[in-house]
Amino acid sequence: MHPHEYKLRVEGGKREQDELVAAKQYGNTEIVARILGVSVSFLNKARMSGDGPPFHKFGRTVRYFIPDVIEWARSRTRTSTSDPGQAS
Repeated sequence: MHPHEYKLRVEGGKREQDELVAAKQYGNTEIVARILGVSVSFLNKARMSGDGPPFHKFGRTVRYFIPDVIEWARSRTRTSTSDPGQAS
């Protein structure tokens, strides 16, 4: 596997499938919600508050660069519920 490719399990819809997400691929809000295991509503709110993964706007279309999403998710790793994480 190329170092900039990620094997992700994406669940949802009518079937479960394994997808190979290449480094130069973008995903919409629904795909990213499935990748992260969160709701679309969470991502919409996180975009407004600035607490979610980085995103791009192409006109009125919102897209997430998958490697940025994975990096953001990894940055949220904690060792306990009292761990505040690193300051931004």
